[in-house]
Amino acid sequence: MRKASRNRRLQDKENQGENFEEYKRPHRPPTKLLLPQRLIATKHQGPLTIFAFSDYRIHDFEPLLEYVDKLGKKPDLIVYAGDDIMRFAPPSLESLHISAYNEKYPEELVDAGVSTQRGGCCSSSLFGFMLLLSKRFNGSAWDRVSAMLKLVRDIRKALEEQRLQSPEALQEFLARISPSFKVEMVNDPFGSETREVIIKDETARTKVLTLELDESGRLREPQPEFEHGYWILDSMSGDEAPPCVKVYEDKRYFYYYIAANQPKRNFFEELAKRAKYGLVAIIGNDEGPVARAWIYGENVYDLHGTLFKVGPFLITGLEGSTDGMGDSGKYLEGDVRLRLEFVQRMLKQDEKLIIVSHTPPRGVL
Repeated sequence: MRKASRNRRLQDKENQGENFEEYKRPHRPPTKLLLPQRLIATKHQGPLTIFAFSDYRIHDFEPLLEYVDKLGKKPDLIVYAGDDIMRFAPPSLESLHISAYNEKYPEELVDAGVSTQRGGCCSSSLFGFMLLLSKRFNGSAWDRVSAMLKLVRDIRKALEEQRLQSPEALQEFLARISPSFKVEMVNDPFGSETREVIIKDETARTKVLTLELDESGRLREPQPEFEHGYWILDSMSGDEAPPCVKVYEDKRYFYYYIAANQPKRNFFEELAKRAKYGLVAIIGNDEGPVARAWIYGENVYDLHGTLFKVGPFLITGLEGSTDGMGDSGKYLEGDVRLRLEFVQRMLKQDEKLIIVSHTPPRGVL
């Protein structure tokens, strides 16, 4: 049934012809980002032994590492052909985007942002969080996060017990915790009748938490679609706050990356150590180009931006797909042709081209 369904989709796209290519065209990256930016070359003689796999979505990593260890012969190269890239490692600290905050009271905990090749930034709590720790705060980043998560849980409990029904009751509640916490009410920036109730720390000069007033004027947690900061971090954390890593500082704040709900190890790097020349990988169609930031480590290479040459073998990658599905599924057929023609011109006589493609050859599935 799955094969028949896929074949019908392929036939539909063939019937659309050029219209389907036009549908994808607005989503394509600039031409210069379609081509590899560097060449990594290493000497090698004889056959090339490759261990390749893809779509490692839910499986444990330890059995995979054990399997590679028991191969008997160390492979020359390990290849991963995409999808669920972010399971393999936390984002690299070098890829994190540091935003400048000019507000008098910026949000203390924001979604982590990762820089993109287009010079922008993609932010999501799925990447972790960035903590703005005031230089006025007397304590560690972990102390601050732990205290704020406790505040979230205390407020939740008080709301459930109906002990916090108004901003005034919230202010009295906060005064028993810290005199620097102040409550401010503002209109919903999205234009609804809901009013936001913001907790500010006047010493740290940050916005700590945001609650809401419902239609009857009673205090409540923010609705799930508007939750951010410590509310989300609390739902991701266990009994203890996640690790905090300092990545930057300016005149007012230290910036700490909080690796909430992130892998604790770089499995790409651990796999690379089990091969003679390391590991090469591409992203699949289900994740956006920002996922390339998760392909890093010692002897770990992203095959979209890197051509990898091992002796007479030139290896290139075709990430995503052209089928229109997924965040990286809208490459044009012409994009693939351009990339392959570019690489083909780099081949010398008697050299072999190896293509690592997330999309399997037509007719395989």
